[in-house]
Amino acid sequence: MDVERGRRVDSIDGLHLAKIKESLDSFHSVLEGQNQFGIYQIDDDTLSELEHQVDFVDNQTLKNKYHIPNPYSFTQSYDATVGSRQGRARFRLNQAFTGNRKLASDLNGKIDIMFSELMRKFDALSEHIKRLDGQVAENATAIKREAGRLHGGLTQIRNVRLMPCY
Repeated sequence: MDVERGRRVDSIDGLHLAKIKESLDSFHSVLEGQNQFGIYQIDDDTLSELEHQVDFVDNQTLKNKYHIPNPYSFTQSYDATVGSRQGRARFRLNQAFTGNRKLASDLNGKIDIMFSELMRKFDALSEHIKRLDGQVAENATAIKREAGRLHGGLTQIRNVRLMPCY
């Protein structure tokens, strides 16, 4: 009976352990392939190099050289040549940073979900181990009791020793 119970527990545990292993493997693959999602680290040196390459123009310089249209006017005329290279570069940088923040928050959310799921499974496994530990202790005391008793009791053992051997 205990062997059957052990097999049943092993099959149930195997299923849970397989699910845990699968979720850990998928999490590991996400971490290994995080650059496929477009998460890139841009350090300060690279950012300053990008700023120099893009040749950002501050707003005061634009006011002195070019006419800046009123943003509240419906009839604005835009000059496509003014700041087009800088505008595209800024747009791309902002898009990259926004994408990184969004993907990082999505990844953090997924990590939090996986962590809470693993903690829930760990708690269930801990409770299961405690129950199994209690069953092992009960079985050990039952075996000790059975080993202490022999059939017929103590009087038969004494009689066997006192009988002459022929």
